[in-house]
Parts: sequence; structure tokens; C-alpha cells
Amino acid sequence: VNGMLMRIDYGLSAMRRFISDASHQLKTPLSGLQVQTEMALREKDPDTILDSLDKINTSVRRTSRLATQLLSHARAAEPSGGFGDLDLSRITREAVSAMTPQALARDIDLGFVGPDSAPLRGDATLLGEMIVNLIDNALRYTPKGAVVTLRVEQNETTTITVDDDGPGIPAGKREMVFERFVRLQESETEGCGLGLAIVQEIAAGHGARVTMEDAPSGGLRVRIAFPEPVASGVSPFPSPQPSPSGRGR
Repeated sequence: VNGMLMRIDYGLSAMRRFISDASHQLKTPLSGLQVQTEMALREKDPDTILDSLDKINTSVRRTSRLATQLLSHARAAEPSGGFGDLDLSRITREAVSAMTPQALARDIDLGFVGPDSAPLRGDATLLGEMIVNLIDNALRYTPKGAVVTLRVEQNETTTITVDDDGPGIPAGKREMVFERFVRLQESETEGCGLGLAIVQEIAAGHGARVTMEDAPSGGLRVRIAFPEPVASGVSPFPSPQPSPSGRGR
């Protein structure tokens, strides 16, 4: 009974955190969108109206991305435990293919290196979201004309690494970027500060460890090392344990 009550409390706490985060993060862009719409309605000049509509469209895309990221984070923080046999190489190739148009738009060489197949047990949907967020983060912080490479390796353990040619992250700030809504002050890149938090949540749910180091090219290398395979049908998701702060982590 105590265990059941603990899980219920954990779930309710997570729901309250999500509602609080969503309302706080969506309030600002929605307010800005309302102001832009009201200004456009008052305009008479067609060129000015088109300019206002372009700004509104940009705001809508940003808000839509934020909503998508919030939902992804909620799914990652409360995994269903629906694990099964999957191919990490295939999932990675599909993520690279899906993100190729974004890479081409920035003239970035996005590539994949790895075996034809890399068997793993996990949640294919969540791992796909994790890899897409890794790629998206690398593309946002890598200059035009650079290279982003995803690499899957499988020896005693399975690892996936993402190397980019961006500015990197100072060693002393690498832990903080995994916190929700944290963005480095010196960064001028557009983002909502949830991508790496989602990566961390999904990796932790799979018992994997996320580390950062300098890439050989001088940019950033993000490495995710999965644990040794678990018995078939067993989910490595840990049982939820409430933290003293009530934040769940």
C-alpha cells in the first residue's frame, strides 16, 4: 500500500510540475502572439500587414515547438515501460533522414556511421525522440557549412555519440544544460532549453549514462552509453522514488 501511495504521489507531483512548467513557458509567447495579432489588425498598409503576418507565423512556429517539447518531456519523465527488441542503428538512420532537410537548410553535412544493425531493448518511440533532440541541438549550435556526425558502436556495451563543429560547452557548465529551461547566456541560438533535458530523461529511463566531452573537431561530443542487455521482457526503468525536494529527480 505504501508503495502504491508513493507511486500515486510521484505521478501527481509530476503532473503538477508539468502544468506549472507549461503554463509558465507558454504564457510569454502567447502574450506576444496576441500583441502582434492586435497590431496587424490595426494596420492598413499591405506591406506592413505582410510583415506582421510573417512575425506572427514565426511566433506560432516557436510556440508549437515549445508545446511539442513540453509534451516530449512529459512522456520522457513518465515512461510507460513498454520495452521491446529494437535496432538502434535503424532508429538512428531514420532520425538522421528526418532531420536532413533541416541540416541542408543550414548547409550542414549530417551523417551516420555505424553497423547495419545494433540490437537493443528499449522504447523505440522514446529513443527516436532522444536522437532527434540530439541532432536538433547539434544543428542549432553548429555553424553553416560544418559537419555533424552520429555514430553507433556496439561492443561489450552499446553507445551512440554525436559530434559537432560548434562552439562546444565549457566543462563547468555541462551539467547545468541538462536542467529544464536552462540556456547558456552567451548563446544567441533560438531554443526553449528542453532538448537536452529530454535526452537526459529518456537516457536515464533506459539506464543509460549521458556524458559530454570535446569533439575531435573542437566542438562538442555527446555520448550515451547503454547498460548491458537485461533479461528479455524486463524493463530497466527504475521504480519512481520521490526526491526530498518533491521534484522527482
